[in-house]
Amino acid sequence: AKDAKNDAEAAKKDAVSAKSDSDSAKASLNAVQELKKDVETIKQKIVKSEENAKRAARRAMVSKLFAEAFAESEKNSQKAIELYTEVIKCDNKNANAYNNRANLYDELGKIDEAMADYNKAIELNPNYANAYYNRANLYYNLGKTDEAMEGYTKAIELNPNYANAYYNRANLYVDLGKKHEAMEDYNKAIELDPNYANAYNNRADLRLKLHQCDKALEDVNRAISLDNKKYAYYITKGEIYMDMKKYLDAIKEFTFALSLKDDVKDVYKYRGECYRELAKVN
Repeated sequence: AKDAKNDAEAAKKDAVSAKSDSDSAKASLNAVQELKKDVETIKQKIVKSEENAKRAARRAMVSKLFAEAFAESEKNSQKAIELYTEVIKCDNKNANAYNNRANLYDELGKIDEAMADYNKAIELNPNYANAYYNRANLYYNLGKTDEAMEGYTKAIELNPNYANAYYNRANLYVDLGKKHEAMEDYNKAIELDPNYANAYNNRADLRLKLHQCDKALEDVNRAISLDNKKYAYYITKGEIYMDMKKYLDAIKEFTFALSLKDDVKDVYKYRGECYRELAKVN
């Protein structure tokens, strides 16, 4: 009986030991599994870090190329186009690069290439007000007034503070004979940018057409005060004086305009008309 009791005690100890070994094995297995997870997490972090580093390097390269292209735009259009092309190769979703390359193509008279790039910029960024505006300018120069009007209006819709878009849409309204709409847009452009010399000059020209000579004179004088080297402003002022029958004043303005740019045929014609009117009086 004593031996049986000892055997039972031994069996109990063995069972406890077996359970302990089993728990230890499970703990070891869990530790190994956790270690594998940790290793996998570390691997994923390494891969992600490498990918982030590559993306960061690519972004840095794109930024460098873009800055070089922008700086080159004023000096060498063709070189700038090549640099923007490199930007697009590195980042084919860079709407700014397409827009800026389109501007350069437009300057070089490469209309099809410019239009394709403006379209691509807008495709990549449907809320790109500048691209709509620039494409509208291209349409305007091509005589496509409906498309130009749509573009300027879209640019204004996306950016209600876009003074240039109001100004160019006003010019288009003038071409279409819509004087009231043009006046509203010139007013808005000047409200947004009180130092917009061209807007003052063109509003003066519109007021001249409406025979609002005193207001026109105020506008053109404001334009000249902002930029006294623009020959076109003195032509506008001369035309206003002609409409007021102040021919000596008009001659003075036309003569000064010719001192700034001496190959504008219309100015000689206007000045000749002033001399003829003075001869009638004399």
